[in-house]
Amino acid sequence: MKKKSEKVRGKILDAAVNLMSMEGYKNVSMRKIAKQAKVGDATIYNYFPNKESLLYGYFAALVQKSVEELQAIDDFEGYSLQEKIQLLIETNLTQMLPHREFVQEAFEITFLTPLAKFGNIAPIKSQLSDQVRLYLSQAYQQGTLEEESLHEFIPSLFWDYYLGMVMYWLKDDSEDFTNTTQLLDLSLNFAISLLASGVLSKAGQMTSFLIRQHMFSGFELMAKQFSQLRGLTGKGQRHE
Repeated sequence: MKKKSEKVRGKILDAAVNLMSMEGYKNVSMRKIAKQAKVGDATIYNYFPNKESLLYGYFAALVQKSVEELQAIDDFEGYSLQEKIQLLIETNLTQMLPHREFVQEAFEITFLTPLAKFGNIAPIKSQLSDQVRLYLSQAYQQGTLEEESLHEFIPSLFWDYYLGMVMYWLKDDSEDFTNTTQLLDLSLNFAISLLASGVLSKAGQMTSFLIRQHMFSGFELMAKQFSQLRGLTGKGQRHE
């Protein structure tokens, strides 16, 4: 039953992407997509309540497909952290390539407009964050990277990096997207070198220290002022 449901879902997404690629997002109705996918008008709404949800479903499906493709690689677990993240993004971009113009329109609607539905974005963000969290954990276990005090923030930061790379790729007009490849390679190399150096951890410790010191100083000042206030209140009561 689950396989049948996934098959129907896939047919609907394929039909939506093909129609929107040819006619544009605004010119395609849910009924038209249902007809193209050969499903009933009511059936399509069981899977996707509106056209926007189709777009989010498309991006979520691509991320899942990318993850599954990498999992099928022999000895992928033994790849370096940079290789894993770079291959995850490159695989995802390759899957978007056949419908690149559609992706540009869909990407702006789903992620870059004020009307973007954060509730629908959350599962996609979670998918990618979970993978980066897994890759980091494997790097820690392999001893190629030391776990940092700020490590829990890295997967969520990756989401912004991912969006930036997709936006760059969509604007990249270099042959075979070599500029995107170079940017991806250089930026990941820099970021992971920074992680390996422990600079972020030290910066976090310093920030934490300064915050604590500032808080303690504030508490001491408040205590001193409170003590002075109590003294003044006590004097006033004695005069009465």
